[in-house]
Amino acid sequence: GYRHIDTASLYSNKEDIGIGIIKSGILRDQIFITTKIWDIDHGYESTIMAAETSLSKLQTSYIDLLLIHSPRPGSQKHIESYRALQDLVKRGNVRSIGVSNYSVKHLLH
Repeated sequence: GYRHIDTASLYSNKEDIGIGIIKSGILRDQIFITTKIWDIDHGYESTIMAAETSLSKLQTSYIDLLLIHSPRPGSQKHIESYRALQDLVKRGNVRSIGVSNYSVKHLLH
């Protein structure tokens, strides 16, 4: 089996998940946590701050998979956000990164 938790700012459940993980008694390295950067947090600094907030609310030192939740229409800030994700990996706060709800056209621009 596996233990995967999928959360996002949009879901408003990170604090409860953090509490639940601690109360479960399951070791952190046995749980895979995915969370996402919401549209209003696009941009380098905003993405860093959103990730740090997620770490705090989830009460963990790292996120297994951090995604940009969706491409923000009319904005190129998702490129800055992706650079922030890369830096979060270098810092050790995030293990894997990617995007969610993107089509090929979003990835080519």
